[in-house]
Amino acid sequence: MIYSSPALLLHHFKYLFGAFVVVKRFFFLRRDIDAALAGGALIDFMTSSRIFYYPVKLNRL
Repeated sequence: MIYSSPALLLHHFKYLFGAFVVVKRFFFLRRDIDAALAGGALIDFMTSSRIFYYPVKLNRL
């Protein structure tokens, strides 16, 4: 369920912005593998789809 309260929107925006920063760090700083996997898992959790997490994970096995 999604409730349109300002606090919850700010809460989700904070996590989405954090995921964006982590993914950006992954593409520009390839040594942050753990941060990239955490970002992929966060995007997977937020979107309930595994299209972002598995390519990163399989690329780094």
